[in-house]
Amino acid sequence: MGTLVGVPMVQRRPDLFSAYVGTDQNVNMARSEALSYKLTLDRLRAAGNTGGVAALEAIGADPSRWDVRGWTAKQRWVMRTDPMVRDLDRRLLLPLILSSPTYTLRDIAHVVAGLEFAAARLFDEAMTHDARRLGTRFEVPFFLFQGEADVYTMTSLAEEYFAEVEAPHKAFALIRNAGHFAAFTRPDQFLTELLTHVRPLVTAAAAPGQRHARADNPL
Repeated sequence: MGTLVGVPMVQRRPDLFSAYVGTDQNVNMARSEALSYKLTLDRLRAAGNTGGVAALEAIGADPSRWDVRGWTAKQRWVMRTDPMVRDLDRRLLLPLILSSPTYTLRDIAHVVAGLEFAAARLFDEAMTHDARRLGTRFEVPFFLFQGEADVYTMTSLAEEYFAEVEAPHKAFALIRNAGHFAAFTRPDQFLTELLTHVRPLVTAAAAPGQRHARADNPL
């Protein structure tokens, strides 16, 4: 959901930023969810997973009719069927939290509760998100590094959006062999893209008292 915060910030106060760096870019929630739903349903049918097919069919294909419980169930099926991020919460995110020296077991419980609370409170607003409503013109350089097979925030929609963006400078890169959370699953390529495209531009413009670069990373 970082896109919902990052894009408005950069467009409203470009004087505070040297560049916009997006990943897992959430362009249009309704379109993305509809495409993700269809792709997941097709995968379940191809695998002969009748239970998963029945669960998704019970939710229905129209995101505007979902509630947070249905959307959460759909997201679980996406993770189970996506070869790029299958069980990523257990393989990557949970170990990161458990191994953090600053997190107690109570903190971890609060993280989980916070995610559930935020999803419920922000669900209606998030489902109507459309980045184009804010316009596609940016006053700062615009960079988008997207997993090539992202089925949570669909890569095809991110590419469409990038083509429409007007900015002083812009660059797009696909993170190979990656889906959602590309910055975490393919950190080497992500860092290479930052060093290749972003750092030279920001470094050249950097000076005391000038703007500072920020990054939007919607996890």
